[in-house]
Amino acid sequence: MKKLKIVIVIIVISFIVVGFTAKTLFTKTIKINANFTKVIEEINKPEIIKKWFSPFVGLDSSVVKIKDSIITTTNNGVLEINQKSYIDYLYKYSANNFNKKLLVSASADTNVNYTNVTFSYDATLFDKFLGYTKATKLINASIANLQKLNTDTKLFYGYEINEEPVTDTTFIFSKQVVAASNVTKGLKLLFEKIDYFSTAINAQKTDARIFYVNTINKDSIELMAALGISNTSIQEKITGDFILKRMPYQKNLVVATYKGTFNNIVAAQDAVVNYTKDNGLTKLAIPFTKLITAGYSFDSNQIIQAKVCMPIF
Repeated sequence: MKKLKIVIVIIVISFIVVGFTAKTLFTKTIKINANFTKVIEEINKPEIIKKWFSPFVGLDSSVVKIKDSIITTTNNGVLEINQKSYIDYLYKYSANNFNKKLLVSASADTNVNYTNVTFSYDATLFDKFLGYTKATKLINASIANLQKLNTDTKLFYGYEINEEPVTDTTFIFSKQVVAASNVTKGLKLLFEKIDYFSTAINAQKTDARIFYVNTINKDSIELMAALGISNTSIQEKITGDFILKRMPYQKNLVVATYKGTFNNIVAAQDAVVNYTKDNGLTKLAIPFTKLITAGYSFDSNQIIQAKVCMPIF
């Protein structure tokens, strides 16, 4: 009996030692709500990987740098992405004496709107099932982020993006070319010109204020601005540099909710353009910004709230 107990103790100790020290290859496969082509980009493009690989998620762009297939951070984190084949990518991550390799592979699903992604990595038995080490926590968090990437627009595009119906339909519109260094002042003067004209013809302004900034070259910017109106019987009074424009009634908008500096609004504009393309939507016109913050006189670094919109069919 005593010998049996000794044998059992030896077996238990051996199991614990093996469980904590011996490493084996583990795989985990998840199903992503996106087509194969899009997912391949999500696992091989550094600018997308940094949105879901957990050490980089939520970090300001000023501390995350990308060069070729390497992502680095100011806290010594480095991720190197090596393509093994069209569908297989080996990640090598290191930070402060911590190192981990991870093979990420994509495969088509029977449903073309979905893609399977497999993560392969070395881990001990106990680490695999208890998930107590830094490496396993990093991998599990990254897997969870990638699963959310195609349903969480803020994670993927940087902004909350929704599709909304057109509400404001009629605008008095004008445009002007200004120096690239004079955008905020030029936009203020353009809005003031439209405001004065709208009042003069009794257009009955609403609170809707929209604009679009188009870069012509490094020296020149084209500003387009419009004020919403409710009096639609003034068509014959529209003259000179002004145009009466109507939004497509009962159509939709791709809308990004924006809160940030005035001069960074172009990032949200790019986001709605990319969302429209990624989701196979057909745009009706150029994107525009609808101001929520009162007025139209802003400094470049002033925090504003706005909705950045793309008209779609």
